[in-house]
Amino acid sequence: MSTVVYVAAAAVTLAWSVPVFSVMGTLPTYMDEEFHVPMGQAYCRGELSHWDPKITTLPGLYLSTTFLFNPLAALNPASATPPLCSPSMLRAINILFAVLTAIVSIRILERLHPSAPPSALALRSLTCVAFPLHFFYIPLYYTDPGCVLLVLAMYERTLAPRRTAAAA
Repeated sequence: MSTVVYVAAAAVTLAWSVPVFSVMGTLPTYMDEEFHVPMGQAYCRGELSHWDPKITTLPGLYLSTTFLFNPLAALNPASATPPLCSPSMLRAINILFAVLTAIVSIRILERLHPSAPPSALALRSLTCVAFPLHFFYIPLYYTDPGCVLLVLAMYERTLAPRRTAAAA
């Protein structure tokens, strides 16, 4: 598959996610974000033992935020960690998850429909990303986009010739 198809799907995902994010990302916390944002900020500060008993999900979202933003903070020591861990920055990680979901979806569709034209695969992939229950959570700091990405990534690995990574 041509890299152009992956880049095109990622670009289209960004093209519609960023404007929605620019509106939603400035709003106050929404629904369960009042619990998720403080947890993400605590993990960003390195407080990995901090836990809110009202949260019922595993800390994958907070850990992925920490692994992404802490190296960025190290690149610019003058920048304090809190700006990198502001609610709008925490919400931005789901845009990355959405772009990766588009790419993984194309990989799955390639394996399921090897003779399909690349443009059809890209459009089907974008349909997966734009699915309303998925798309709604992209501009929010929620676990759903990351979960969808990981489930699809493991499914893609089960379709691959080497399945060992799917068991990880």
